[in-house]
Amino acid sequence: MLRIFKKSRYLFYNLVYSCVDKGDAEAVRKASLMFSLATVGISVLILLGTIAFMQNAIILGVVDFLTVLLLIALLGFMRFNGNYVLCCYLSCILMGTLYVYVFITGGVDSSGFVWYYTYPLIALFLMGAKAGSIASFLLFLPAVLFLIYDCRSTVVDVYTLSFTLRFIPSFITVYLFSFMFEKNRELSQEKLETAYYEQDLVIEARTRELAELNDNLQQMVDEKTREIKATQKQLVQAEKLSAIGSLVASIAHEFNNPLCGVTNVLSRIQRKSVEGDSNQEFLVMAIAECNRMKRLIRDLQSFNRPTSGIKEKFDLHKSINKMLLLLKKELSTKQITVIKTFVDESMVVVGVEDQIKQVILNLLKNSKEAVHSTGGVIRIRTEVKDEKCRTSISDNGIGIQKKDMGSIFEPFFTTKPAVKGTGLGLSVSHGIIASHGGELCVRSEPGKGTTFTFSLPVLPGQ
Repeated sequence: MLRIFKKSRYLFYNLVYSCVDKGDAEAVRKASLMFSLATVGISVLILLGTIAFMQNAIILGVVDFLTVLLLIALLGFMRFNGNYVLCCYLSCILMGTLYVYVFITGGVDSSGFVWYYTYPLIALFLMGAKAGSIASFLLFLPAVLFLIYDCRSTVVDVYTLSFTLRFIPSFITVYLFSFMFEKNRELSQEKLETAYYEQDLVIEARTRELAELNDNLQQMVDEKTREIKATQKQLVQAEKLSAIGSLVASIAHEFNNPLCGVTNVLSRIQRKSVEGDSNQEFLVMAIAECNRMKRLIRDLQSFNRPTSGIKEKFDLHKSINKMLLLLKKELSTKQITVIKTFVDESMVVVGVEDQIKQVILNLLKNSKEAVHSTGGVIRIRTEVKDEKCRTSISDNGIGIQKKDMGSIFEPFFTTKPAVKGTGLGLSVSHGIIASHGGELCVRSEPGKGTTFTFSLPVLPGQ
């Protein structure tokens, strides 16, 4: 028995809900009501039609069974078409027509009025408060007109006057009860839908905010990852430079003493050689090469530990101008224009002035040599940021290839011919700036130029 009940319920649910969108609560409610009321109506009408035939009320029985067939047709139409609204309206019209007929004819033993009381419930529940009220009024009006006619007529005598006086307020009471129930349900449903809609808006807004936060977080993570990788790369580079610096300083110290001895011996031989000696020229060349090796050793020592000096206050702009003065002739020869953009007339920084001059001179020489053709431009810019003076030296020269960017601060690395450079200028400059608590950075684009930027502590109050 339980299995039959479950199977019947499954078939009923499949019959009802397959014709509407299960996500539409109102459609599910109306379809369920339509099928339920129609099923009850069909069952009752079959029973009443059979009783009518048994009592020789042939016309009434035919109307009952005809109504049954129409209700079945409506259910089939809704099942396959899915237009539950139209079916609800048609079923209310059909039942209203049947009720009017039964009321006017009196039904079996003048009991047709009983069904009239069920119409407001059916119409309001299936059609809604507004349309159901209109349908109930349209059904109530012919009943009242018929009762008035019935009370005055001597030919028609279906209902008595006392019945009329009781029927009208009873029908109105049933209608008002049904209307209040349906209206309250509609208002509650409207509030619920409004709440759902507002909740959806809030959820949508929160979802957008979370998506934006997630995007921002991802950007922050990517940015921090890049910063960490850059910092790690700098640390590796600094560690590499420190290790190489210690090594080359040790080698330079070991080379310096025997080199001084060789230089002294060559100088003594040169002094004692006879004028016009064919070896005189070779001695000059050998002594010049020894001196070049001394300078190289001095640079190596400076790379590991810049020449000692006391950090004092000095005007960075004056130091830059002095280095430009040293290179004035070379810059003029190549017709290189120097554009200075200083943050102020004077810029007092703290450091070892001679060492900073060496850095400026190295960077200016690199820029000068990078501009191969005449008419080049070197831009020097200073600015104060985070209590440090940032100095940029830019050129519109050949730039640095990407494959060389990671090696330019390494000792002995150079892209210049061997006769023009030792590859220690940038390494020494890097060590000097690091010893001042600053940082030497490079930005370059092949074919468009290079920018070197270094920072130095600014005297408080600048």
